[in-house]
Amino acid sequence: MSWDDVKSWLDRLDGEGDDLVASTLARIAAIPPDEDIEHLACEQAIAAAEIVASSAGAAPDTLPDQVRRYVERHGVPDEELVLAAFRAVERIGMQRDEHDDALVDLEERLGAIVSA
Repeated sequence: MSWDDVKSWLDRLDGEGDDLVASTLARIAAIPPDEDIEHLACEQAIAAAEIVASSAGAAPDTLPDQVRRYVERHGVPDEELVLAAFRAVERIGMQRDEHDDALVDLEERLGAIVSA
């Protein structure tokens, strides 16, 4: 995932916060498994899932400053939001032919939070 690809989505984060994150994840969940997800929607959902994981204490090695500042101001997400992030990442993983290391890492970090 490239944070540059979701710059306009990130610019909405401060104003919309949890609503933006939750609606982005819900949009992915609403797409049937036999339909392709647009690339930008995948990138936005991965960004939302990274924000959820980071807010829950499972941040990746690097985050853009804008995201790190948001996470530092944000509280721990509720279980429902963590589960939505996990399911979105799983759904995206079903579509991608290549399971890149970053997506696998994100899925593992969210899975550890869900099972804790």
